[in-house]
Amino acid sequence: MEIGLFLPIMLEKSLPNLDRIDWERERQTVLESEEYGFESVGVSDHLQMGEGMNLEHFSVLSSLAEASERIKLVSLVVCVPFRNPALVAKSAATIDVISEGRFQLGIGAGWYRPEFEAYGYGFEDAEVRVDRLAEAARLIRKVWGEGEVDFDGEFYHLNGCMCQPKPADPYLIIGGNTKRIQRLAERHADEWNFYGGYSEMLERAPESEDVRVSWFGPAVVSRDEEYMKKITNEAYPDRPSRYIKGTPEEFLEKLEKMEDRGVDRVLFRLLDYPQKDSLHILRDEVIPEIC
Repeated sequence: MEIGLFLPIMLEKSLPNLDRIDWERERQTVLESEEYGFESVGVSDHLQMGEGMNLEHFSVLSSLAEASERIKLVSLVVCVPFRNPALVAKSAATIDVISEGRFQLGIGAGWYRPEFEAYGYGFEDAEVRVDRLAEAARLIRKVWGEGEVDFDGEFYHLNGCMCQPKPADPYLIIGGNTKRIQRLAERHADEWNFYGGYSEMLERAPESEDVRVSWFGPAVVSRDEEYMKKITNEAYPDRPSRYIKGTPEEFLEKLEKMEDRGVDRVLFRLLDYPQKDSLHILRDEVIPEIC
């Protein structure tokens, strides 16, 4: 199983210790994680969540492509309605070339209406947004895989579009929790990413045998029960099923259960960040046992 880290690039209420975004600190966290044995790092694509600092994710991933050497760089996930998917394919190919094949593009339908409205995007109903996601996945595959592309879809139209250079190692993730998005990932993607509760993930993962399955979830690991209780009560006071917590031994049991159920990768959103208690325990007591 592949162990990854989710890097916050915006302020979030569910990260109670995070009071600012410090790019040098966040960048250093990724470089340290690479040394610690984490195999991937993911960042989200949000333009505006609340009033705090919020970095643009393609810019962040471009910088990390140059700064890092080994760790995979994962987009979790591009909001398709924000950008023409041909442009997304071009940006992804460029970052993949810079990183020598370490970039992995994730795409999703988008869900946070206030940022759509703040930036002047129309917020279509869920069915239309998923239709748009499906067409975007097909378009991105064509642009990556063919020379000069003509495309006449319901939402997008291309006339002689070329993407050069091609990605060094093209890899597409489709993220989302609905059954329909799960089916789309099975048809069009290399990986389905599920962002939801731990128990539901264990139930859903075996349904997707023909595509890699990953889970992006909140977590805290410690030998101090009071420490974990404090963090989780502040992060998710009314949603105990949303995250996983435990000692290193309990974490290893959970990871083994995930792997048995068909989960190929986990990307942990560590709830005590920017404190590094959980990060260091994963480094010292969990990752060595997995790898």
